[in-house]
Amino acid sequence: MVQNGYRQIIGLVLPGELIGMCARHNAVGVATTTTLTEVVTCPVPVSDPTDERSGLSQAYAVSAALEEAYLCRQITRLGRMSASERLADWLLEVHDRLLLAGIASRDEFELPLTQELIADVLGLTSVHVNRTIKLLRDSGLVTVGAKRVRIQDRKKMERVVCYSPVTVVA
Repeated sequence: MVQNGYRQIIGLVLPGELIGMCARHNAVGVATTTTLTEVVTCPVPVSDPTDERSGLSQAYAVSAALEEAYLCRQITRLGRMSASERLADWLLEVHDRLLLAGIASRDEFELPLTQELIADVLGLTSVHVNRTIKLLRDSGLVTVGAKRVRIQDRKKMERVVCYSPVTVVA
């Protein structure tokens, strides 16, 4: 919560993603984490920090790089995109992240967020999110309903927001 009582969601942790990993000593907690669905957690093995070539160290490095890239995208969304661009870009990103975890189909995914929560992610009002969903639907880009999203025309949606998936260079 910000001082005036508004909430700004700065990021989402999706199934299959790591949470609570921090490479910095004496890290400061600046955000809280709340679950929206049932969650199963497990401790992660500790990697040898001196062996940067181990598979585990590389996996953690990739996870940290992706987390940073998603945060940078969120900053860009909030600072430079219109409401329809924010929503389209964010839906494409969520879809890509769920595909990476193996829990989305080629054009559809589950999204158990209310329009109020989506608004808090995108820095909009829930009324504006509702109007923006209608605009994207009327443009033939997506259908949203029953906590599911279907991307109707991904190529067109990517062109609208100049979207390109996040890739990690090994």
